[in-house]
Amino acid sequence: MNHASKSSLLRKAISTTFFAATILLAVLAIRSYWWRDSFVSGLPNEGSVAIQSSAGKVLVGDFPQTYVSRIESRRLTMQREAIANATSEQESSRIESTSFRLGTIVVLPHWYLALVFGTCAAVPWIRWRFSLRTLAGGVAAAAIALCSALF
Repeated sequence: MNHASKSSLLRKAISTTFFAATILLAVLAIRSYWWRDSFVSGLPNEGSVAIQSSAGKVLVGDFPQTYVSRIESRRLTMQREAIANATSEQESSRIESTSFRLGTIVVLPHWYLALVFGTCAAVPWIRWRFSLRTLAGGVAAAAIALCSALF
């Protein structure tokens, strides 16, 4: 097997893996409006990590206390008051991170994670020969995107 066929096989494997992760995240995003899924696990350094998917967002937390590992899946029950409050609140599409005395929690929307994984699936197929003008345009686009995310 020569180098070209090995790299082609690796490119296909990486793209397939990230594409499957993107599809699974899209399914999880849809499911999160009816179910709350959570995973808690202890870490070797006497801490814990918690991941929760609910209402179109993924919450990832790191806590100094040790918790017993568990996986939960609960069906969300919506009451009239909760529906009225949810429709009146404006949803934020920004990434949020809050530091508590008990640990740090990062909130990410599902669409953001799916976009990142989808981009990782497409990256192996990009031709990496580009000019300085293309590089300058990419840097300018990244700067505009970062500035718009801040405001």
